[in-house]
Amino acid sequence: MALLSNADSYRKINDFIDTHHERLNEYFDLDWKKAPAYTTIRNIILNTSDSDLERILREHGRIIAEEEMKEKFIHCDGKNLRGSFDNMNGILVNFRC
Repeated sequence: MALLSNADSYRKINDFIDTHHERLNEYFDLDWKKAPAYTTIRNIILNTSDSDLERILREHGRIIAEEEMKEKFIHCDGKNLRGSFDNMNGILVNFRC
């Protein structure tokens, strides 16, 4: 969530968590008194398995799509979401997902 809010450093991720910690506590059923230190955030991110994270995110998306929203989704990468590049033709486009 922090990255989607333009947090591009460990300190900015820490700031995001600190700013939204009450909502994050409620949503994720946590009892944090404050945001973890940016060094802790760094260690968590550096020790996260890419393949495990992808598997978990895909499973979470499947659960949301099948059980809660009963909708179909099209997954797009960041460049498509920003409408910056068409890989098929090698040109810039204004494609929106």
